[in-house]
Amino acid sequence: MFPILGRVMQEDTDVSQFMMCKSKSDLKQYGGKQINYEKENRGLYQSALNKHYPNAEYSDIWVIEGIHDLCNEVLDYNRFISSNLYHILNELYDLCEWIIMWYGGEFDNLQEVCTKEELMDIVKHCIGAPCCEIYVRAK
Repeated sequence: MFPILGRVMQEDTDVSQFMMCKSKSDLKQYGGKQINYEKENRGLYQSALNKHYPNAEYSDIWVIEGIHDLCNEVLDYNRFISSNLYHILNELYDLCEWIIMWYGGEFDNLQEVCTKEELMDIVKHCIGAPCCEIYVRAK
């Protein structure tokens, strides 16, 4: 069981750290909350979905909170495999239809990956980079 990290997202949330995924599973133990399109960040969620999954149904979409804390916990890419970030991504990859993650400026240009190994490799190398920016779309 993983602790819920981070803060509740409000309309003015800093969107430079973000993870969205689609899953019929309950992702609360990973810091997830289902998107409420009547409330917070409706425009952001719809923009990201329209950009990367234009035909996706708007049901079973989750936001994983606390990405900043999860990335900061790693600090050194040699610790990635033992981190909460690694374990959460490892499990989410199997539970989710797709994952969008960005830790940086924009979500427009995400690198697409097709396997769990590619996802983990990209995130590990991004964590180890001086600017620590992650832009990835899995599955």
